Amino acid sequence: MIRLVKNELVKISHRKGIYILSLIILGILALGVILDKADLGSLIEEQTGELYYTMLEESLKEYDLNDKDEVMWYIDGKVELDLHELLKDLDYSSPLYYYIDNELNSVLTDMYNAKYVNKNDVEYELYKAKYDELVAGLDNYDWKVFVEESKKEVEKQIDTLKASLDIAEEDKDDIQDEIENLSYQLKALNYRLNNDVAPAYHTTSYMVDNYVSSAMSYSSMNKDESTYKDRRELVQNRTLIAEFKEAEYKIENNIVPASDVTLQDHVTTLFIGSDMFIIIAFLIIAGGIIAEEFNKGTIKQLLLRPFTRGKILTSKIIAAVIATFLFACFYYLLDIVDFVILNNEFKSIFDPMIVYNFNTQSIVEYSTLGYTLMNILAVLPEYIMLFAVCIFVGVLTTSTVACVISVFGVNIAGSLLESLLPEKIAAFLPTSCLNFSKYLFGGLSYNKYQTLGGSIAIYVITLVVIVAITFIIFKKKDIKNQ
Repeated sequence: MIRLVKNELVKISHRKGIYILSLIILGILALGVILDKADLGSLIEEQTGELYYTMLEESLKEYDLNDKDEVMWYIDGKVELDLHELLKDLDYSSPLYYYIDNELNSVLTDMYNAKYVNKNDVEYELYKAKYDELVAGLDNYDWKVFVEESKKEVEKQIDTLKASLDIAEEDKDDIQDEIENLSYQLKALNYRLNNDVAPAYHTTSYMVDNYVSSAMSYSSMNKDESTYKDRRELVQNRTLIAEFKEAEYKIENNIVPASDVTLQDHVTTLFIGSDMFIIIAFLIIAGGIIAEEFNKGTIKQLLLRPFTRGKILTSKIIAAVIATFLFACFYYLLDIVDFVILNNEFKSIFDPMIVYNFNTQSIVEYSTLGYTLMNILAVLPEYIMLFAVCIFVGVLTTSTVACVISVFGVNIAGSLLESLLPEKIAAFLPTSCLNFSKYLFGGLSYNKYQTLGGSIAIYVITLVVIVAITFIIFKKKDIKNQ
C-alpha cells in the first residue's frame, strides 16, 4: 500500500496544473506586494482626491440657490469642502481629525442652513461665531477636556433619572433601561480617561465605540429565546449577545487589538469557509487521479500488478488527500507571509481569542492556534465531501471535466434546493450539512429543524454511501475497452 501511495504521489507531482496554479497564486501575491511597496494606491488616492475637490469647488458655482433641492446639495458640498481644508494636513488617526470631522460638521451644516435655507442673518452669525470659536481653539484642543465634560453630563443624567424612579412608577422600567444605557456610556468614558484612549479613527477607540453600540443593542433586545418564532431572528439575537459579551470582556480586561488590521484576524478568518484555490487544487488532483488513468489507458497496466482494485483506489485517494493537504499548507503559508510583509504585523498571533460560548454562557479565551484548529475541523467535512463527490464522478464517468462540473454543480444545486424546498425538508439536504462552523461555541443553524447531531448523522450516511458506491463501481468497472 505504501509503495502504491508513493507511486501515485509521483504521478501527481508531474501534473502541470498544480504548478500553473501555484505560479498564479505567487504572481497574485507578488503583484500585491509590489503595488503596496510602490504605494501606488496612496498616490492614486491623493491625486483623485485633489481632483475631486477641485471639481466639487467648480460645481458649486453652477447651483441655483433659489431651488430647494439644489440648495441642499450646495450646502452638502460647502460643508465637505470646508472640512477638507481643515483636515487635509492632519493625520487620519489623530484625535483632532476625529473631533473636526464629527463636531464641526454639524456646526457647519447648521450655519449654512441658517444662511441659505432659513435666510436668517442673526441665526447665521450666531452659528458662524460658534464655528470661528471652535476653529480658533483647535490649536489648544485637548480631547480629555471634552471627555470629562461628557462624563459629567452623563453622571448628571443618571442622578436625575435615579431621583425620578420613586416618583414615576409607571415609567420605572423605561427609566431603568435608560439608566443602564447611560451606565454603559459612562463605563466607556471612564475607560478612555483611565487608559488614555482618545476618540479617534484607530483600533482602540473603535473597540470602545463597539462596546457602547453593542451594549445599547444588548440592552434593548428581548433576551427570552423561547419567544423567538423565527430562527433567523434568534441567530441574530445571539450574534448581538456574543458581540456585547466579548466587547465587555475586552474592556474590563483591557485586551486591545494590536492594530486596525491584525494577523490574528486574518488567520482566524481564513478557515471560516472553503477556499476557491484549495477547491481548484483538489479538482486538479482528485479529478485527474482516476480519469487520466482511464483516458491514457494506464489503468490496465496498474491492474496487471498484484494489487486488488480496492487497494488501488484506496492508494489513489490517500495520495490525493496528502497532495491536497501539502498544497493547502503551501497556499496558506504563502498567504500569511504575504500578509505579514504587507502589514508589518505579526505580534497579534500571540494574543488571546475572546469568544462567547453559548453552551457554557461564558467567555472563553483561546489561543490563535486552538481557535484556528477548531475552525479547520469545522470546515474540513465540506472539503472531504466535495473530494468524495469528485472521486465518485471520476470513477463513474472517467472524465476530468465531469469531475469539475460535479463539484460546482453540487454547491449550486444545493443552494438552489435550500431556497426552494420547505424548511423542514431542506434540513435533511446533505449539502446543508457540510460546514459545521455555524455550530461552534453553541451556535445555531438558520434552519430551525437542523441540529448538530442530525447534521452529523446525515453527513456520515451520505459520505459512507458515496464512498461505498465508488468502490463498488470501481471494482465492477469493465477495463477491457479502456
